Amino acid sequence: KTDLLPSLAVNIALTSAQNLRLSATQTLSRPEYRELSPVPYFEQVGLLTTFGNPGLRRALIQNYDARWEWFPNPGEILSLGIFAKRFDDPIEKVIVQQAGTSALSYVNANGANNFGAEIEVRKNLGFLGESLLPVSFFANSTVMRSRIEPGSEVLTNDNRPMVGQSGYIVNGGFNYLHPTGRFNVTALYNVAGRRIAEAGAAGLPDTYEEERHVGAVEPGQPQRLQPVDVRELVVG
Repeated sequence: KTDLLPSLAVNIALTSAQNLRLSATQTLSRPEYRELSPVPYFEQVGLLTTFGNPGLRRALIQNYDARWEWFPNPGEILSLGIFAKRFDDPIEKVIVQQAGTSALSYVNANGANNFGAEIEVRKNLGFLGESLLPVSFFANSTVMRSRIEPGSEVLTNDNRPMVGQSGYIVNGGFNYLHPTGRFNVTALYNVAGRRIAEAGAAGLPDTYEEERHVGAVEPGQPQRLQPVDVRELVVG
């Protein structure tokens, strides 16, 4: 295959602390070796037999993004973005029927569309009181909607999201940096919405992975933040 992968990015400095970023790109996704190899193997989760599909085609993806960024203070950001993606021949993991049991394999769908919006914020909490100067809050969240266009395979549900595509993702946390700079502690939180793990075919239902809330506290060595020149970000 010979593919042209053009890209266009435009960065506009609205003010000394605000940017508008626009981009359009063409990318691709090639099947992995295990997705192509017809040799069966066992999945570690679920223990179903899985085999590849030597007839898989690579997927082409058109990406369109728009993002507004505001840097109120060094190390702080408020960002809002929207995106759209068009997939041609996306690769999907599906459940297939075999004699006496079910197995997993991979197929190309005709296409898929994905739309979404995202927000990111990083803010020092010193404005709430001097005692909170060492504490920063950070979060990013994405909401999205995708729809698949099935191919020649007889899928059970032809009106569904893409395999592995959650409706939303949320990450957040707090960071404490000791005034002496000797250590820092970060508390993290993550959740991804319900998503299809394997698409069902020939009457078999889709398999879903339910949302899972995950938290962690991580001590670590601090990474000192240096003041950021917004003009450098625009050029970069």
